[in-house]
This record gives sequence, structure tokens and C-alpha cells, in this order.
Amino acid sequence: MFRRGRRLFSIASILLILTAVAHTLGHFQPEPRTPEFANLKSAMQAYQIDMMGIVNIIGVGALTALYWFYRIPPPLISFVIVEIVFLLAVFDP
Repeated sequence: MFRRGRRLFSIASILLILTAVAHTLGHFQPEPRTPEFANLKSAMQAYQIDMMGIVNIIGVGALTALYWFYRIPPPLISFVIVEIVFLLAVFDP
């Protein structure tokens, strides 16, 4: 597992798995039954922002440019397809 030259990668992978487990376990905790929490939850659920997919378009566009620059074909092809679908979704009335 800890071969020479891969020790930090292995440690980072283990930490990533532990972080995922901790976040997953957090979803199974009961919600607090306080009025403050109820107000906070209703306020978060009522808040909506319509950015027309701009964040998705910018994010996928940036990743597409990155993969184009480094010439990595598999994610480049899939992100180009995803970008086209996002653009169609934004400009479709």
C-alpha cells in the first residue's frame, strides 16, 4: 500500500475516504427540534436564485478549455457534449 513515491497519495486517498464517510454519517443524524433551526430551514428552502444555468455553463466551459489545453480527449469529448446540452437548455424558450 505504501510503496515508495506513493505514500502521500495513499494518505490523501485514505483521508478523502474518511471525509466521505464522515459526511455520509452526518446525513443520518436527527435534526435539532428548536425553533431557530425550523426558521433557518424554512428560510433556506424558500430562497431561490435563477441564474439560468450560467454557473453550469461557466464551470463546464472552464473544464472544457482546461482539457483542450492539456489535450485529454475522453473528458474533453464528454464535457463538449455536456456544454452543448447546457447551452441548449439556456437558450431553449
